[in-house]
Amino acid sequence: MKKNKILFLYDPEISYGIKTYQENLFRELDKISKNIYLGYFEENDFTKKFKKKFLIKIPKFCKKLRISIIIYKLFLLDIYLGKKFNNVIIPSQHAPMVKSNKHKRLVTVHDITPLFYGSKLKKIFYKFFLPLSLKNADKIITVSNHSRKDLLKNFKKIPKEKIKTIYSGINPINQKRPLKKQNYFLSIYRNEKWKNSEVLIDSFKNLKFKNLKLIFVGDLPKKENIPNIVFLGNVNSKKLMKLYSQSKAFIYISLYEGFGFPILEAQSWGCPVITSNISSMPEIAGKGAILVNPKNRKEISKTIVKLTKNKKISEKLISEGYKNIKRFSWEKCAKAYLREVKK
Repeated sequence: MKKNKILFLYDPEISYGIKTYQENLFRELDKISKNIYLGYFEENDFTKKFKKKFLIKIPKFCKKLRISIIIYKLFLLDIYLGKKFNNVIIPSQHAPMVKSNKHKRLVTVHDITPLFYGSKLKKIFYKFFLPLSLKNADKIITVSNHSRKDLLKNFKKIPKEKIKTIYSGINPINQKRPLKKQNYFLSIYRNEKWKNSEVLIDSFKNLKFKNLKLIFVGDLPKKENIPNIVFLGNVNSKKLMKLYSQSKAFIYISLYEGFGFPILEAQSWGCPVITSNISSMPEIAGKGAILVNPKNRKEISKTIVKLTKNKKISEKLISEGYKNIKRFSWEKCAKAYLREVKK
């Protein structure tokens, strides 16, 4: 077995922020380590880009029974991997529930949102199965100090020295100045309750600016015909970055986040941010955001009015946002992972 051979387990079933996380993290790890391999279950556009790969073959009986990759990872993965690698990095919380004496396992927990807001099935997983995965991991990585505190609070049997916070990165951009601001605010619409989109809609509906708009990207709601509120659905990255850059501010008043990639995306494109004063959001946003109570509609409305009327506040937030994103890079993230692997 090759000394310090590392497997990075890529999961094609993951979406949204965690998908961004695993792909950017592996790109950087691949640049700085000669001993890391991309573990994959099936070839796709991402896996095709890399030469150092390891195909994880799912047995025929699993396919016949329609066993998902997540279930395979929980129960059968370690049997297949055996002693092929010294270290296995799993960039999500879907990790084997049994202890391995054949390799060291690093498991990343982004958040435990489903424990509070998930379906009954997800709550069962996070309450009964996740603790087993964490107990049998050699090291647990969280993406924010808030997520670390949440783990220690809700899973009291996990030793605190076992959990390490490593911030996610943000992709660098070439733009030095934001584009000319247009008369709209930007947000992300999600159907999940904790994303708090309906509260934002209520806060915006009562404003008395005739030409001011609230633009949502992401999911489409059941009711779309709301004055001055536009739902674009999913947009490509080029369109999204233009929307960020031309927006008066990006509003992200979620009730719970493990990290909050969109906050940093907005800041990197010269967009002021309004975000929640709870969960991980103050930690990630730094001084480049106005913090609000995500349940207080009046406070949210007043903050929107303030940014609409006061250009100096917006300019200050843009400047602080640019400073804030310097704290985050995929290079820093990848190097921190490798340090944990070597311990």
